[in-house]
Amino acid sequence: MHRALLPVVLALLAFLTACSATPSTLSSADKFHEATTRAFASPDRACVVLVDASTGQSRVMNPSQAAHRYPPASTFKIPNSLIALHTRAIPDPDHILTWDGTTHQREVNNRNHSLRSAFHFSVLWYYQELARRVGNPRMQQLLESMHYGNADTSSGLTTFWLRGSLRISAHEQIAFLTTIHNRSLPLSSHALDGLLDIMILAQGPGWTFRGKTGTYSGPVDGIDSSLGWFVGWIERDGRALFFAANDSTGLMGPDVRERVQQVLVDLGELPPDWEEHARNVDLP
Repeated sequence: MHRALLPVVLALLAFLTACSATPSTLSSADKFHEATTRAFASPDRACVVLVDASTGQSRVMNPSQAAHRYPPASTFKIPNSLIALHTRAIPDPDHILTWDGTTHQREVNNRNHSLRSAFHFSVLWYYQELARRVGNPRMQQLLESMHYGNADTSSGLTTFWLRGSLRISAHEQIAFLTTIHNRSLPLSSHALDGLLDIMILAQGPGWTFRGKTGTYSGPVDGIDSSLGWFVGWIERDGRALFFAANDSTGLMGPDVRERVQQVLVDLGELPPDWEEHARNVDLP
């Protein structure tokens, strides 16, 4: 190459490098936007929040809905499990409670359950019994100490998380999950270890996928609403990615979970073959 052309070539290479960096930076946001809007048919009535704990990076679809507080529904089984184990309302995740014979619409509810199976199959009666064993004073005090949403249990000990006084936003869900992952809650290691185990949805080489769904139907701020939740996090290659999503179009929790899983796979956060590593939970 002629020496006179060298500065021109170097300048051109520098220019091309700078140009290629901008699309790369933008593509992360673009990929998130494309993945979430592809997964959710009505993105104006749904939210997805992703937070990378290692970098602090936050990506949000629909910030106004992500900031709005809703009843947690069955995602409350996360703190309810922690509190039950911490207070020794039950001794361990495999402790079985006996079904009282009341017939429930979901057939899987009509049998004995352990905490592990009740969490996996989202068995309401089991968690209502845990709440009774904990009692309102301790439940209220511990929710306040954990800074869980508005920590309001005033509408009834066995229903406050369903269609009552307890409310939490997607951002607050992630803040709470982060304290679990960091083990910074004022709770016993016994309780944290038990919860971390029963929350595992799938696990493979170098990664773990945890989460919980929830489905709410009833009034929110005076308006009849249906809401599906999915919250949790992925640990992969030494980093943790937290997520919280809800949809107010009538999707149930499992439907929201499917859409979030699609987003996570599209973004390369969840291995494409993750279902091959899904955890099976046996009924007692």
